[in-house]
Amino acid sequence: MKASSAAVPLPWGQVSDVLAMGVVILDADGRVQHWNAWMKRHSGVTPEEAHGRMLQDIWGAGMSAPFLRALGNALQYDLPVVMSNVLHRHPLPLFRLLAGALPEVGVRTRIPQTITLIPLQADAADSTATRHCVIQIVDTSLFIHREKVLQSRSEQLSKEVVIDGLTGVYNRKFFNQRLPVELSRALRSDSALSLIMMDVDCFKNYNDSYGHPAGDRVLQALAKTVQQQLSRPSDLLARYGGEEFIMILSGSEQIGAQQLAERIRLAIAALALPHAYSHVAPYVTVSLGVTTCVPQGVHNPEDALESVDQALYAAKRNGRNTTLWLPMRDGALSESTVVPTSGSMTAVSEKTSTPDFSVSGSDSLGL
Repeated sequence: MKASSAAVPLPWGQVSDVLAMGVVILDADGRVQHWNAWMKRHSGVTPEEAHGRMLQDIWGAGMSAPFLRALGNALQYDLPVVMSNVLHRHPLPLFRLLAGALPEVGVRTRIPQTITLIPLQADAADSTATRHCVIQIVDTSLFIHREKVLQSRSEQLSKEVVIDGLTGVYNRKFFNQRLPVELSRALRSDSALSLIMMDVDCFKNYNDSYGHPAGDRVLQALAKTVQQQLSRPSDLLARYGGEEFIMILSGSEQIGAQQLAERIRLAIAALALPHAYSHVAPYVTVSLGVTTCVPQGVHNPEDALESVDQALYAAKRNGRNTTLWLPMRDGALSESTVVPTSGSMTAVSEKTSTPDFSVSGSDSLGL
């Protein structure tokens, strides 16, 4: 038996009702000829109530001005229009019940939408044929949610790249990226920049005696304590490696950097974390090296790092649990000698006419 080739009429109304989008068909005068089930759910207007009426009569002032202009162009000039939710978030007053809300309570949220207006002509070859305009409304909530999730994950991944997994402060990679930037900024703004490098005294003995998990907890506590001492948003703390931390203090002169380093040293000592195997004290202590790049001086990352590293080395050589500042010149450290003081904060004076910035103990800082 030969199958019939006759076209089978489809129930277009039912097809439209199962679509997960709004479908509205207007005649040439802008009156509603079709209003699908999706529109009923999200507008509260039934197909019977909408049929034969203009959208302005249904929604009044609820429609946006850009939508009305787009609708006029589609009806008068047969111009198709796409209204993205990026520029037109809620063109039509369409709503969705909030999760968990009862229908009778009416707690609703306006749906973000992408709208497409498509002019149609029953017979394209006949200019007098009946014209219509199909309006397609897509709920973009899911796309926006996915976009936010992707953005959040992207930000998290970006953060993980530059954050030290143990302490939560910046890692060495980020520090190496930021130091040249901050040095260039200091040069442009004709301002000073200081670096502080901190090392935990006798930390190998701590790990060997108390175990690496306990050592990790010490590093976390120290990083948190240092962060609490950094009061300016521009101050940057990074874990430089192992038990070493480094700070960038943009716009910080020598005295301010020295005082901050000493506050950090005293704050860590005040934690009184037991360290019975230290050669310095019965609790965890740190040594800090400080250097300052003055506007007329060095703005080279390598020289700045060499200077602060040697300042830290000198602090450790000077007995540990101390803060020591070293001056710097372009290309190399200036010839200098350590001036011992009665306290734990030491400055270095040059053999030239550079003044001695030694501080005689922490009391003189009001610490």
